[in-house]
Amino acid sequence: MQTAKKPAANFSQAKSITVSLALLIALMLLLLMAWQYMQRRRAHVVYITQETVTAAALLNLNTATANELRALPGIGAARAAAIISYRSEHGGFDSIEELRHVAGIGEKTFAMIAPYITV
Repeated sequence: MQTAKKPAANFSQAKSITVSLALLIALMLLLLMAWQYMQRRRAHVVYITQETVTAAALLNLNTATANELRALPGIGAARAAAIISYRSEHGGFDSIEELRHVAGIGEKTFAMIAPYITV
């Protein structure tokens, strides 16, 4: 009679293992989808570094678009709009140091973007 209980116990154990494996596979698929999503998002982000600046032209403050300005470190939509507004009101920039007169551009921000800009 004890042999009849063993197949039931083995079935219960096999069922638990099957459920555990199914959960593990589902978790692995979820992680794979998250990784693929992050790879696609990363492909659309533009990072400006000192290395890319030496390979490309500096960003001209007098001709740059808002999107180009936003690619600079520390410059978001609001600061890009402030730079364009200042440029329109004052007829352009005479030097990159004049950028310090734009609202929201302090010494730290200027120091971060100075290597990437020109007039």
